[in-house]
Amino acid sequence: MSNFYQVIFVVILLSFSSFNYAALVSLEEDVDDFTDEVSYTLSFVDDSENGIFGIQCSNSQHILIIMPKGMWETDNTKNVQFRFDKNEPFTERLSVTQYKGVFSRNKSFMNKILRNIKQSEDFLIKVGTEDIQRHTGITSMDKKKIDRFIELSSVVATCSE
Repeated sequence: MSNFYQVIFVVILLSFSSFNYAALVSLEEDVDDFTDEVSYTLSFVDDSENGIFGIQCSNSQHILIIMPKGMWETDNTKNVQFRFDKNEPFTERLSVTQYKGVFSRNKSFMNKILRNIKQSEDFLIKVGTEDIQRHTGITSMDKKKIDRFIELSSVVATCSE
């Protein structure tokens, strides 16, 4: 009888895991052993795992990048829409990078995005006519990663305001 319950338990776990559509948030902290150059990357993979959005802070650059799956764009800039929870969406015009994504080096814009994510449970990003990136289920642990990224980047000259 116990094997039967184990099989049922595994089936239930598998069914729950197949419905787990939530954003993945990661924070990577790197320090070069020889140069002491730091690099901090906060990344968000959308619910469908087809698009990524991230902010990187290092001694040499501070950049926000959004890469929708399959994007191929020849224009220099694209309108990007952001929506946090059920708030009104807003649009920013961002530069296109290597035909596959958009980026910004505007520190106040990056801080605005991070503040909005910290105050939200879900957010959407739409680059031009590409598919919407849905980032749902932002947890308190995810928000701690954002706080840690802000703390780390605040002491890097290229990333602090």
